Amino acid sequence: MRQINYAIPNEHGIWALWLSPFLVGWGVAGTGSTATLWTFCAILFAFLARHPLIILVKVRAGRRNQNDLRPALLWTIGYSLVTAFFAVLIVISGNGLILTLTVPAIALLVWHLRLVYRRRERQMPVELVGSGILALAASAAHISSTGSWTVTALLLWLLTWGYAVVSIVYIYLRLDQRQLEEAEEREESISHRLSMGRPAMQIAAAMLILVTAGTYFSILPRFAPLPFGITQIQVIAGTLRPAIGVQPSRIGLSQVGAFLIFTALTIWTFRI
Repeated sequence: MRQINYAIPNEHGIWALWLSPFLVGWGVAGTGSTATLWTFCAILFAFLARHPLIILVKVRAGRRNQNDLRPALLWTIGYSLVTAFFAVLIVISGNGLILTLTVPAIALLVWHLRLVYRRRERQMPVELVGSGILALAASAAHISSTGSWTVTALLLWLLTWGYAVVSIVYIYLRLDQRQLEEAEEREESISHRLSMGRPAMQIAAAMLILVTAGTYFSILPRFAPLPFGITQIQVIAGTLRPAIGVQPSRIGLSQVGAFLIFTALTIWTFRI
């Protein structure tokens, strides 16, 4: 069981940041191929390799025990070899250009590892940028499924990244609300709640406006704003009803449900 600590990321919510985009890209394509499967497996094992690699950096920085070095190294090498294997299969399938998407991903990973080494990785801006890299799974899934590079692949990346940004800011709000005391909150006015939730509401509104503009200029499907409209309502409701004393796991689980709804609605808007 101890090996699981090295093999599986303990940041459960981060799974949705790449699984949702991948499902969106695949679902909008409406088809699939062996290249889609190879792409999914390559992304999965590259994602898994990130966890033991971070442990290695923490050992190097003196943040983890030296006993963690060998198992973390073995899992990193194992995952990397499997990722390379599926990358070769992608090339053989004739979709090798998808691998160009790994360039920004590797660049961000190097940057993230440097922050880990300096104990500065727990920052919202880092997570927002990181979600953009993970959202590239939408483009990869769409391209591998259709066999061609299209504007739709780019739009899906931007949409899924935009949703991830709103989601991350909203989760930070909910976690901050946990620190409020019930007695204290009863004494606070509605303006205090709105003040705490203003950044999340503004970002959600900005995304809704951008997506709506995209539909107006016929860049996006006419119902594309729907999932972002629902998200705006969720953020407003969460602002007015603080998550006082709510467990982080419950907050994360509810957001996974929100990702599922976003995924289904986005696929629907592009397929109708």
